[in-house]
Amino acid sequence: MQRIDLKDLMIGDILIHQPTKPKMHQKKISEASNSAYTHASVYLGDDMVLEANPPQVRTRNIKDTLGSEGIIGVLRSQAVFTPDRKKALQEFAGELLGNNAKYDILGALKYTRLRSRHINSLLDILSERADRENNDFNFDKRKYFCSALVVACYCVVGIIDKTAYPLYPPEIHAPGDLLHDPTFGWVLGYIDVHGIGLSKDDPLRYGTLWSEQDSKWWDATGHV
Repeated sequence: MQRIDLKDLMIGDILIHQPTKPKMHQKKISEASNSAYTHASVYLGDDMVLEANPPQVRTRNIKDTLGSEGIIGVLRSQAVFTPDRKKALQEFAGELLGNNAKYDILGALKYTRLRSRHINSLLDILSERADRENNDFNFDKRKYFCSALVVACYCVVGIIDKTAYPLYPPEIHAPGDLLHDPTFGWVLGYIDVHGIGLSKDDPLRYGTLWSEQDSKWWDATGHV
């Protein structure tokens, strides 16, 4: 597993955060999702991340988060973040900030129930998908908890195609879930803020690693 630096990050990378001293709500997220990773954000470039953190959606310098973090896992999409995708991500961030998008505390609390309901309804969702493809999902007018915002970003930039929106409702994804779905990329490595190293059972160890892929057709910098 590769340890990486902030300078290795690229626009569109997903960061999943493991706190050193989890707060009460972080403990509940960890229990509900069975993962030590309790927060997620998207890298915007120039050390800035887009995140949903109480009480609202915001951007902030990733260096401001480092004091409370133990490990930050980095997922990088197999789909290239083209200039158009980078522009779409920046514009989406601007729209959310302009709309003063709020943190979805109820969504975070209901995550387990919503995810279970979604899984149990997959056949119905697939049969109804054609009728929903032309819906306006209004991603810029919603409120989000952290990983739901990450999913919305990947919808807006086109990594998740519009035809698949019904299968990827943002509110059913916890930070740890992103690690297990290749739609959100493979594990590039981790930022070890305090030099504590990965535990033997850290979920990052069981994700698909960029370093194990065939570099002849793809490399870890995201270029074909």
